[in-house]
Amino acid sequence: MSLKRKNIFGKKVLKPFYNLYLKLYLEDNKDKDNFTFDRYPIRKTIGLDHDASDIMTARVDILALEASTPFNKVMEIIAQSGFSRIPVYEKELDQIKGVLHVKDLFKYLCTEKEFEWSKIIREPFFIPETKDVNDLLKEFLEEKRHQAIVVDEFGFVIGIVSLEDILEEIVGEISDEFDHLKPSLVTKLGKKTYMFTGKISINDFCKAIGLPDDKVFEEIKGDADTLAGMLIEIAGYLPKKGETIKFDNYFFIIEKADNRKIERVKLIVK
Repeated sequence: MSLKRKNIFGKKVLKPFYNLYLKLYLEDNKDKDNFTFDRYPIRKTIGLDHDASDIMTARVDILALEASTPFNKVMEIIAQSGFSRIPVYEKELDQIKGVLHVKDLFKYLCTEKEFEWSKIIREPFFIPETKDVNDLLKEFLEEKRHQAIVVDEFGFVIGIVSLEDILEEIVGEISDEFDHLKPSLVTKLGKKTYMFTGKISINDFCKAIGLPDDKVFEEIKGDADTLAGMLIEIAGYLPKKGETIKFDNYFFIIEKADNRKIERVKLIVK
């Protein structure tokens, strides 16, 4: 399951896509010399021109477990989150040791003693941020994996990506090439007033306000990929709730933020 958000399509839509890809793969795999991932009809029709970093859940939004977390606390976190696969780290997030599959815990639910749950975690699957999504989908299906840890060139964890994330991209492109601007990311409040989530990409932010590309913000966005990151670049610090950041005729009002990130931003264009 993706850790990014609640799936807006639901299993009734996504599962058939997964089953289709798996079925075709198994058919092709009967003769490995003739296997070709390009015969998959969905990819052949639309393609997926993305890297892993384009569709991943960003580091700041990852839910992960520290390996020494007590078993009862682990069960509490699982119950609250609803996630079926959770990365496990030792001391810091860049030291991921494995992935906890919730179903592996079922046989231990009635254990009376403190169960050492970290001993049953599975091996993590690491990929570079530049990993092509088409190649990743192929690997997911070949190796029957559902989740990968995304790392940068220095080996630091920058996000996670799941099979569901890729399928959501496929469904989104089939239904409407602009559907990736989901209501949860942007809400139009008026003719020139918008509400954005801080993690919306700068590219999607520009599309939402009618700009053909992000050239308007090219000089001030720095290395930022998201709206929140760009606002931090403009301000030079992490803005607090209630602050207004101005750039040209764009007024960004911080609606929700904590000491780590900007979560919601109102934009007024004058």
